[in-house]
Formats: sequence, structure tokens, C-alpha cells
Amino acid sequence: MTRIQPEPARASRRAEAERAFQLANVAFDQGDLKGAARAYGEASRLDKGFAAAHSNLGDVLRLLGRIEDSLKAYRLAVRADPDNGPIHYNFGIALEGAGRLAEAVTAYEQSLAQDPTFVAAYNNLALVAKKLGNPGRAIACLERAVALAPGNLSFRRNLQQALSERVPAWHFPMMNAAPRNAAYEAAIRRHVTPASHVLDIGTGSALLAMMAARAGAAHVTACEAVEEIAATARRIVAANGYGDRITILAKHSTDLVVGRDLPRRADLLVSEILSSDLVGEQVIRSLRHAHEHLLMPGAPAIPAVAEAVACLVDSDAMAANFTVGTVSGFDLSAFNRLRMPVHSMDLRTLVFERLSTPVPVVRLVYPFETPPPTNFTTDFPVTRSGRSDGIAQWIRLVLDDATTLDNDPPPLCGRADHGLDACGLSVRAADGGSSRPDAARRRSHDPELADPRPAGGAVRLISVTPLLFRLFWLCLSDRQRNGNHDGWRWLYWSIHQVDLGRESRHICGQYLNTRCESRELVFY
Repeated sequence: MTRIQPEPARASRRAEAERAFQLANVAFDQGDLKGAARAYGEASRLDKGFAAAHSNLGDVLRLLGRIEDSLKAYRLAVRADPDNGPIHYNFGIALEGAGRLAEAVTAYEQSLAQDPTFVAAYNNLALVAKKLGNPGRAIACLERAVALAPGNLSFRRNLQQALSERVPAWHFPMMNAAPRNAAYEAAIRRHVTPASHVLDIGTGSALLAMMAARAGAAHVTACEAVEEIAATARRIVAANGYGDRITILAKHSTDLVVGRDLPRRADLLVSEILSSDLVGEQVIRSLRHAHEHLLMPGAPAIPAVAEAVACLVDSDAMAANFTVGTVSGFDLSAFNRLRMPVHSMDLRTLVFERLSTPVPVVRLVYPFETPPPTNFTTDFPVTRSGRSDGIAQWIRLVLDDATTLDNDPPPLCGRADHGLDACGLSVRAADGGSSRPDAARRRSHDPELADPRPAGGAVRLISVTPLLFRLFWLCLSDRQRNGNHDGWRWLYWSIHQVDLGRESRHICGQYLNTRCESRELVFY
């Protein structure tokens, strides 16, 4: 809050008003808010044009919780002195506190119109813009605040927080994943020629774009939907000496137009926009659009093939998160009827043993002209006897004919792997495998699934609707729809039956994996 000082007295009543104003200041300094309110009110009554008295009255009434009276006082202050930046600023604080965010934006803007160096107004305007869902403007205002007051730690912290919320944390481990980087660069070098025009979708730090330029590409057009990431990528490209050969566009690839954004159709597509759950609706749409509108006919893509790979696993940690048995001498297994039918975990944090051979359950070939199947059957060849606590799923990328990138646990690509609860299914290898006699007993919490059953060497999972993309909009509450969840999509694949040789029975429901572009995954 900025205290407003009066102009010199211009009329006989001003002197009396100024005395009341000074008494109000004394009362305020002594913590007597009610006395200050009375004195400021008297000064305002005596001189209707006394802008400082109106504004300070608004401050005190706001502190007393009299919000509507406070706003009336500020409006009188603005009317009395419309060119006073601090008055508009104080009015903005009151409007923000009252939840009138759009009006608060106008007040802060008017404050900055009077004084473009009013650094606190930039900070407050940024915070309101963030609440209104305009992170780009919030960051621009905070950058201006930091430029004007580089030593202000609060402004710098607010800027860093705003930037970090626009950039998912997985960018950093992915950039530092040496095997991934080496695989991509090897594939890029095999396809780039001195005449190549390369398109990089979702460039992030521009790492793949610079790999293509270093491999000798004539030009690289890279797009990044998040403006702050795109701006940082431009700085990185310039710092590494490729500013004349790489163009960074802050756009979605589906908004690119040849002749306007690209000089011509590209000869090669590179991208790293596949999530750890393989794909989202935006990914398929983006790559299909690039194939049809942005690339030369027959132009290759890196990666060329994407697969979801899975296997059965045995993990104490998974079991501890899914089921309960005997605790402190008490049988709590009946509580298992209340558990979630499916759960997901990050395999990087788990110790587990594989019980089957990894197999691809979904395979997508660029340019994804053939949609994923709506029904399919997957066999998991059992290699070790034990109790399957879940299904480990990861992705495999065939970058080109010579290079395959597999983030088979432990992860090599810096992306989260996920375990899918298989509801404590007991399996046995056809030849006995490396049997662990205590495996079934150790987690025999569910009486219906406690006994190991021969599986003839394989467990067959019949998966219905493996890749079904839907808008989550109608399922969200009003609060979520008006918050940061707009546009989330969900992917699920349901495991309805397990074929245990001669017997099939239902073992679990469906795996819900909600995801949003540029946000971390959240599981329901």
C-alpha cells in the first residue's frame, strides 16, 4: 500500500481537511484504524477533491474488512485525481482482494500508464494475470519487474515460479539422458544431407534441432508451443552458433504453414513428443498433420515406430501399495475389497523381478495411418514362477532401421515408467522356472487369488479398448473446469480376463491415466 500525500491547500476548507488528514495519519501510525477511518472520512467530507484522503480512507476501510465501503472511497480518489499512479495501484489491491480480478488488471494498467517504472504494479499485475490463466503475460510482467529491481528476491522468486510452472520437470532428466541423446544423434546423422530442410516438432531446448544442424542440414525449422521455452531455445541456439540455420517458432506444429512459417516442405521430421504412456491425441494429430502438410512426400520421420512394451513383474513395493494382509497380528485382508481396482506407480522407485518376457502390446507406425486396434489379445510368456503384482509398461522407439531406443527399466530416457496393478495374479513357468516357494504365501492376501495356478507357460491378457482418447471435460467438477484441468485427456486400456490355461476369470477393471500437454501425469 502506498500512502498518498495531499496537494497544497487551495481553498479555505482544505486547511480544515488537512488538519483532519494529519490526525488520521497519527491515528493510523498508532494502530487506531477506526480512529483513522473517522478522521480520513472527515477530511474527505470537508474536501470532495481531496484524493489522498479518499485513497487513505480506502486503505483503512480495506484493513477493517469493509470491502465495499473501501471500493467506494477508492473510486472517489480516482475521480479526484485520475492521473495519480499510486492511487490506481491501491485501488487495484482492493479490487484484487475483493475477487474482482479483471477490474484489478485495469487498475494496475492505469497505474503503469502513469508511471511505467512502478515496479510493484508489474509484480501485482503478474500475480493477477496468473490467476486469470494468462501465464505468458504474468511472466512478461515479472521479467519487467526483475529488470527494474534486480535485487528484489521476491520478484525473482515469483518469476522463477511462474517459469517453472510452464516447463514440466521431465525436461531436465530427458536432456541429460546420454543413451537417448546418442541414439537420436546417430539416427539424425544417417538421414541428414547438406541439402536437408529438417522439421523439429516440440523442440524444447532445441537439442535435436542443433544435432541436425551439426550433422550438416541446410536449415532446421523447430516449433515449440510454450512461448517461454521457445524464447529460451532461441537463446540456446544463438549461444551455440546456429542462429543463422535454425528458426524457432513459438507455435503448435498444426498452426505451421509452408510458405509462411517454413520456406518449403521439410525433408526430415524429428520429434520427441511421445509420453511415457506412448501417445496422446495431440501427438497423433500433430504427426499426421506434419506428414500431410509440412513434409515432402515419402520424407522419413525419427522415430518411425513407437511401441508400448509390457511384462509381468513381482514386487514387494507394488504389493504393499495394493493389498494388505496380517498387520501387528491382526488379519486385515477384508480391507482389500475397498482398494482401487487398478493402480499405477513409477518403476524407477521400485525393486521388482520380471516374471515374463517383455512383449509389445501396442505398435504404432508413422504416419499412424492405421489406428490402434480397439481389441486385441496379448500373451505374456512366463519365465519365472511367482506372484505377479503388476504389469510394468514402458515405450520402445524405433528411430530408424538401425537404431532402437528402449527405456526398458531401469529407465534410459529420463521418462517415468509405470506399473499397472494385476491384482495379485499367481503364475507358474511351464518348466517350473526359478521358483520362489515363498512368493505366493508372502502375498496371499486375497483368498480368491491365493493359490498358484499352472498357466501352461503363458498368461493371456485380453485387453479391450487399449487406446481410447476422450475429453475428460464432462467428468470434471465446476471447480476443475474453471481451474488448470481444462483440456485434459485420458487414456486407458482395460484388462478384463486372464486365461489361466483351462480357466478364465475377471481380475481387474481399467487403467486410467489422465494427461495434459506440458503437465506431469496424474493418476485417478
